[in-house]
Amino acid sequence: TAGVRRQAASLGFANDEKLIDIARDLRFKLADHGIEPEDLRYSGHGYANLLYIATIAVELEKVNDADLTLFLVEEPEAHLHPQLQAAVLSFLDEQAEKSRKPRDGHQGPAGELQIIVATHSPNLSAWVESKKLIFFRSFLPAPANPAAAAVVEEPQPLAGFPVEIMPEIEPNPVLPVGRPRRVTRCIPLAALALNEVERRKVDRYLDVTKSAMLFGGRVLLAEGIAEALLLPVIAKKIVLKDDVEKLRLFRSAVFVPIDGVDFEPYTKLLLSAYEDVRIADRLVVLTDGDGGEVAAGAEFPGVARKRKLDGVAAGLGAAHLMDVVINDYSLETELVTAGNADLLKQIYLVLHPRSGEKWDAAVAQAGAAQAVAIQKLFETTRKGDFAQLLAEEINAGKAFTVPPYLKCAIEALVA
Repeated sequence: TAGVRRQAASLGFANDEKLIDIARDLRFKLADHGIEPEDLRYSGHGYANLLYIATIAVELEKVNDADLTLFLVEEPEAHLHPQLQAAVLSFLDEQAEKSRKPRDGHQGPAGELQIIVATHSPNLSAWVESKKLIFFRSFLPAPANPAAAAVVEEPQPLAGFPVEIMPEIEPNPVLPVGRPRRVTRCIPLAALALNEVERRKVDRYLDVTKSAMLFGGRVLLAEGIAEALLLPVIAKKIVLKDDVEKLRLFRSAVFVPIDGVDFEPYTKLLLSAYEDVRIADRLVVLTDGDGGEVAAGAEFPGVARKRKLDGVAAGLGAAHLMDVVINDYSLETELVTAGNADLLKQIYLVLHPRSGEKWDAAVAQAGAAQAVAIQKLFETTRKGDFAQLLAEEINAGKAFTVPPYLKCAIEALVA
């Protein structure tokens, strides 16, 4: 930058110091900050990285000598325990905040510190508010003129390479000449059109499990943990067992239980376009119809939810990237009506050994009455435990019929 004070950057290495002298100075600096470094021969990579970050942090005390100091941190989570990741991020955040506090009587440089962290860790992204996150992705731009994609061009000078040495740069033997080059695009989450309520919801619910949605191109949003536990084993053992390529795609997807039915903030986050790119390549929303206690002829809540979400996707120009899949009633009811009543009863009795008659009475009913009765059974059942036991039985090869809507969701995710 060339503002009031010109900035200059340089990198140098001292040639008059031995490595042992540098190491000795390093130990003194660490000791000043209450860190007792163990011999690195007895430490893991994570602790070694932490020591290195600590030595850099010592230098952060000198930020008062400049208007702005940039501290760039490459993947601080490497080899670090999640709690240490949190400690490192918290420390860096504290340093940046401290640098912005006004100092009484100070007449020198501003002394502000800006920290930029590159990470693949959902742990770190979960601990930062969304307005401070910038999402990067590789993007293959479509040619403005489709016919131009077939034009073979001569090699062009590369940035930083003199024209006279271009013949010495070998072309990539894998990519054909003239093929469009992938570029990197950035999506600042602060720039996405979320209102304040939606922003707060996203920040509140982006915990470690949900932050994974920022790292997967294919995302499935479900109401609760049960679907997230069951879908992978159903896909592997039944729906996609004979399609290796689609199963590989499915395994790379991210499954996010949102603990409710308010899918709209997540839909906007994942499908809003910023300079022609979006966070998600494919989005599937799996939600219940909730038709059990609906008056005759009235619209099911799930149908209204689907219509609203489809409208959001259409408004974002992303209708082709999203499928909202619903059932009539609920997951448990659909599992029973698909023909799995005996297997589900067996698992239910593991959790409620003395409730066999109650189960039989609920399943003996039909239609909406059955759905309401089954839902009442599961009001006092840990759905995550139930789904885990069912997943184990499916994985072991027990006979199981997949409800059509779950099969549809799985296929939509890998379409």
